[in-house]
Amino acid sequence: MGKINRALAALPWVEEHSVDFQNKMATIVVDAKTYDEAATIQAVQSLGFGVSVM
Repeated sequence: MGKINRALAALPWVEEHSVDFQNKMATIVVDAKTYDEAATIQAVQSLGFGVSVM
């Protein structure tokens, strides 16, 4: 498991995630009641990855 997978799995509001390294994209399913967008972005950016929220 790579560092991005570990980082996403460690966020308590992330219920599911998948990372597509070939297309440089990750998809996450979150618990809307506890989701912290800023913390999610920070966790990904701290690993050196860019973030676009769709």
